[in-house]
Amino acid sequence: MILAVCVIASMYWQGQMTASGERFKPLGMTAAMWDVPLNSRFEVEYGGRKVVVRINDRGPARRLKRGIDRSLGAARALKFPGRGRVCIRRVG
Repeated sequence: MILAVCVIASMYWQGQMTASGERFKPLGMTAAMWDVPLNSRFEVEYGGRKVVVRINDRGPARRLKRGIDRSLGAARALKFPGRGRVCIRRVG
């Protein structure tokens, strides 16, 4: 059984190329993390809501002490205010 870890999260929405080589889609169900393989999938939980995101970019900057940056689409699906604590769990 894989346990969930709670981390500080934020969202990002700028148009750019991602570390995976694809164009960033703000309304997609994607996220950025430094230390996991690209295309990993994580379940993100906030306020009793859950979504599965695919890691397609690197970030957030470690110096900012955040664990994950989610796309605007994932943040909206979670009704996430922009920055706060979420629980993440690797799936698949």
